[in-house]
Amino acid sequence: MVDFSESSVYTGDGTYNSRRLIMKERGIIAKFERHKDSDVSSVAFGKTLRRLRYRAGLSQEELAKMTGIDRTYPSLLERGLRGPTLIIMLALCGPLQIRLNDMVDQFKLDLRIEMKLRKLRAVTSGKVYQSVLEAA
Repeated sequence: MVDFSESSVYTGDGTYNSRRLIMKERGIIAKFERHKDSDVSSVAFGKTLRRLRYRAGLSQEELAKMTGIDRTYPSLLERGLRGPTLIIMLALCGPLQIRLNDMVDQFKLDLRIEMKLRKLRAVTSGKVYQSVLEAA
């Protein structure tokens, strides 16, 4: 059993780790830091792309073939790990059967929502993190 009351905790194998590292190893923190390193605009575009792709009835592989991009690239875009260039956005518009300005409008809406969600997560994750520490 690990004592979470100290800032450095003995792990049982002769080493000391921080509470945060131990909680991360146990998967407690991972769900709160899901998109921490991703750019908010990339995540928002990924949500837009996924919704448009579902609406068009296409798989990621079909979308990649139709646009001439690598088959893994739509997945990277949808998860917010890559940001699209204007050329990629133009290439996606054809198979998705949408005009570029409509795609951008939907992206702007998703961006506003994602920014509000991030602010909300920042407030609530701090409270949840503190309550997990107090409960342990």
